[in-house]
Amino acid sequence: MSTRAAVKEWSGVIDALGQGRQTVLVRKTLPPSDTFFLYPTFTYCNVYESNPQSFNEKLKVEFQESALRSGQQTRVRAQSACLVDFGYFAKIEKVIEVTDWSVLAALSPFYIWTEKHVLEYANQAKNSCYVWIIRVYKLNKPIEIGRISQGGPPSVYHHHEPLSVENAFAVLSDSVFNNTKKEILHLVKNVAVSSF
Repeated sequence: MSTRAAVKEWSGVIDALGQGRQTVLVRKTLPPSDTFFLYPTFTYCNVYESNPQSFNEKLKVEFQESALRSGQQTRVRAQSACLVDFGYFAKIEKVIEVTDWSVLAALSPFYIWTEKHVLEYANQAKNSCYVWIIRVYKLNKPIEIGRISQGGPPSVYHHHEPLSVENAFAVLSDSVFNNTKKEILHLVKNVAVSSF
């Protein structure tokens, strides 16, 4: 199996996804494909350097230090070697269109951002945003990518040729992932019903 698509996300968030500590992405758009690499970005570290308080308001306390460290390492790699490493890819398991922001708040246990940050992000969308439930797989060996833009939306990257994901393994077992997915869907359904 192979794919060309990659979705850009904060390096610290990708680490959390890779550790099974986050299971969803909150986006203003639909996924570019059913499978995609996770492309680590580091510009969120610039927020810390210019305004530490603003940075701290974006991530839950227990993830701030590791996310900052991850972003700084990604930045050094990008600036010194002009390389980005793909260590993970993801498969879309379910996409939920959200029009009630209380659903996003209720999903807080499944992401490392603060509720405040997620709601501020969602408010940039016109009427709705999307919750992607993703299954994350770790590559046997990271793939080095030169930092060359291939066009398209700023949050998406398309490599010039398909890249193999052979021998990648799921970071969560089938039972843990399926239970997590079931919990997310149950929560979304309950919040949606109670809001009417």
